[in-house]
Amino acid sequence: MSASFQSTVNVQNAFGVPGALYDDGPVRAAPWQLNSASAAYNVVGATAYTLVSADPANQYVSGVAQAGGTTQFVGILMNSKEYATSGPSTGAIDPTLTLPNYVIGDLLTMGDIVVQIPTVASVGDYVCYDNTTGKLSTYPKNASFTGALSTGGTLTVSAITAGQIQIGQVISGTNVPPGTYITALGTGLGGTGTYTTNQTSISAVAPEAMTAPSLPPVAAAFTAAMSSTGTLSVTAVGSGQLNIGSVIYGASVPSNTAITGLGTGEGGTGTYTTNYTGAAITSESMTADATTKVPGAEVYRFAAAGGNNLAVIKLTN
Repeated sequence: MSASFQSTVNVQNAFGVPGALYDDGPVRAAPWQLNSASAAYNVVGATAYTLVSADPANQYVSGVAQAGGTTQFVGILMNSKEYATSGPSTGAIDPTLTLPNYVIGDLLTMGDIVVQIPTVASVGDYVCYDNTTGKLSTYPKNASFTGALSTGGTLTVSAITAGQIQIGQVISGTNVPPGTYITALGTGLGGTGTYTTNQTSISAVAPEAMTAPSLPPVAAAFTAAMSSTGTLSVTAVGSGQLNIGSVIYGASVPSNTAITGLGTGEGGTGTYTTNYTGAAITSESMTADATTKVPGAEVYRFAAAGGNNLAVIKLTN
């Protein structure tokens, strides 16, 4: 009986462990002391951190970091296999990916890492994090639409094929003056309608294909109900703009619920698709937190996996 020799070698690690490195490419990581507003935010493979202090008393760490925040980004909590990931405070030996405060966590700033995200992603999507919880999510790289500009700088969008339009986006098009960007919403709240730009006296631009780099989802406060199949029906918006990728919070809304697509709503009232399934939720006050883009991060690979989706993101910081 003859045996054949191995003829193939895997060049990528097994996929599916949150916080694990995906391949053997260059890696940059450092130990930080975790001190978040809530220890429940310290989730391995799901949380981004910002600087609290760069001069800690503990000489064995790089500094003190918190989940979320608006200061300097210092990394994503990776699974270095150095933590106690079982035996929570109840004394049981259940597995956990949540770390207590004041422990040392390894934060990754360069490399390919498996992470948990709340919604379906596409390769090349940008990665952002919730400013309150540090929770990772993704959003489309660009908005693509058909628009026209008046001599006074009003942008009229007649069709949108990808992404959403937001305040601050720089618009590109064959006849669009360089440096044109959106300064305010008009009748458009992310989709078709009118928008104010920084141009006040230009030659009119007839309808043409335009693009704009997407920005991270912004904060919003609104009133909405949810169907059992995940349709979010927004009846009033107190502030902000709803975006694809916005993570939703509410008294009856489970964690990791996020907007995955537009329905009749395009940033304001109307319907939206979400990743929620469950009992219908009657109308209540809901919010979406402000988010910040993870610098140098894009979705590298995506695979659906039960209640939490898994993605590989590439960090190039």
